[in-house]
Amino acid sequence: MYPRSGQAHFVLGTVAQKSGDKELAIECFEKVLELDPENQDIAHRLEDLHAQ
Repeated sequence: MYPRSGQAHFVLGTVAQKSGDKELAIECFEKVLELDPENQDIAHRLEDLHAQ
């Protein structure tokens, strides 16, 4: 995987979320947010995951 690719982390996080792996999804989405701090979609996804 490309460690500096927000898109790669986004895809992996989405797959993890859909397969029920909340911890991996959070880890991936946090990496996306680290690479792109202005990404509000990911910020909202993380809020939703933490609320579950």
